[in-house]
Amino acid sequence: MRTRMLSPQYTSICIIFLLNFIGCYFLDDTYEYILTGAAALITIIILFTKTPFNIRPLQAWCIGFIVIVLSEALYNRTKIIYVAGLSAYESASLFICLSFSFICFVTSFLNLFDVNDSIRNADEDLRPTNITYVMLSIMYGIYFIYAIPLAFTTFKYGRLDTLAVETSHSTLEAIVAGLGGLASSILPAATIYVLFAKKEYINQPLKFNYILRAMLFVSPLIITQFFLGVRSVIVTTVLSMVFMVLKIFSVRISNVPQFIALAGVLLFITNFMKNSRVGGEAAIVSGTVQGIDISSFSEGVVQSFSQMHNYFPLAGFEQGKEHLTLLLFWIPKTLWPEKPPQLENWFPQVIDPGFFSSFHSTAATFGATAYADFGFSWGLIVCGLQGILLGLLEARTNSYLKISKIAQISPNIIIYASAMGTVFYSIRQFNSVFITTISILFAYLLIRSTFKKPHVVKTTVTDARSVKEIMRFTSQK
Repeated sequence: MRTRMLSPQYTSICIIFLLNFIGCYFLDDTYEYILTGAAALITIIILFTKTPFNIRPLQAWCIGFIVIVLSEALYNRTKIIYVAGLSAYESASLFICLSFSFICFVTSFLNLFDVNDSIRNADEDLRPTNITYVMLSIMYGIYFIYAIPLAFTTFKYGRLDTLAVETSHSTLEAIVAGLGGLASSILPAATIYVLFAKKEYINQPLKFNYILRAMLFVSPLIITQFFLGVRSVIVTTVLSMVFMVLKIFSVRISNVPQFIALAGVLLFITNFMKNSRVGGEAAIVSGTVQGIDISSFSEGVVQSFSQMHNYFPLAGFEQGKEHLTLLLFWIPKTLWPEKPPQLENWFPQVIDPGFFSSFHSTAATFGATAYADFGFSWGLIVCGLQGILLGLLEARTNSYLKISKIAQISPNIIIYASAMGTVFYSIRQFNSVFITTISILFAYLLIRSTFKKPHVVKTTVTDARSVKEIMRFTSQK
């Protein structure tokens, strides 16, 4: 039975971001960010009151905007203007706020009508098998074969030497690296699911020892990622674990301090990685960790995007070339040495010649690829396509959250938890998130194929009669 009802939550969000889109035209750059940040915060609160602790993709997207973009845009405003100029900063600010509002509007518009479907996911009562454990073990093995040598190089010599190794892979090494990246995108959520998505844990109050057990089992993965020095990878791993825990257990207000403490530890670790990964072991031994402030998650994305607003209007836009390079990502460079580099690889070389190595890459917000290809106006429209993708993911997530029992033990929750961490970081860069999303989908299909429905023994009429006869005979004796 399917019924459609107008959702007051998504209706209000539609109105909020429509008004925000209009308001951004009449405000200067600082107030644009403040207004858009307030709209994002209100969206988080509105959806949180609908079903507490069931975080949705739109909420993760808004949290990413506040943490990664808004904090940098306001805190580092003076530095960005010094590097790129006031005009470029204002143009970039307007594009970011307008495109963000447009994406949120499209996402909420696609979810205006809630679909109540009591049958959805009824056939998803699947359980892991022995093949599932074998598959996860193989994925862990491939990941460690790929990642541990790179982690050692980063620890010993710094991240730049690791990038040099990664860009000089042979065809076989490139395949192993690709499979390793594929495995890392799904392993955290899949591991927690296999451990805790059982009847004895589902809907049980979340205890601190459950969090410690989850961290213990995934600690080899997290430690390896720490020494790799890539902050987005370790943050995405922890977020996917947290979202999986939120979905399996019954989370209460008393658990909030535990999550705040976890966030503090994660912020400290990632800040340490940021400050020490360039110099390697020498920086770790002799260096001191800088203070943690609101810009600790700064990725320089607003600054890079502001520089694009200086470059592309003069050099000309790429007319779709940057989106095409996304489809060419999976071709190893050893097979195609002249493969076109992606935007985040070649742009730093052009804007700051000689400052960055040839294998360095920088992120420039979710709107960079669209703007580089099609300019301001058409770039906004192309960003709307991201809103459609986010809206479809939002609708699918809502369908999982509606069914309390079946959905919580369905393997679909693996892709939900994995995607949430990716959505959070998608505010930083579209290219890498697109590639990661494809990897998550492919890895999930591999793991899901190993799940089976539980075997149910059916009692026939003859068996039932035989049981009754035995019971009657026993009672007579």
